[in-house]
Amino acid sequence: MVFAIQTGDTSEIVIHTLLAAGFAILAIMGARASAWILAAALLGHGIFDISVG
Repeated sequence: MVFAIQTGDTSEIVIHTLLAAGFAILAIMGARASAWILAAALLGHGIFDISVG
């Protein structure tokens, strides 16, 4: 999200904020319900970072 803020592109900031919120929700769900959700969210976050970065 830092890079989106640095570019100043509003649509990119909104997209990255929504994606971050989605990962945060999955992390909370995983912590409360199942470690498998948490593991899948961490894996998804890593894949996202590799594909975008």
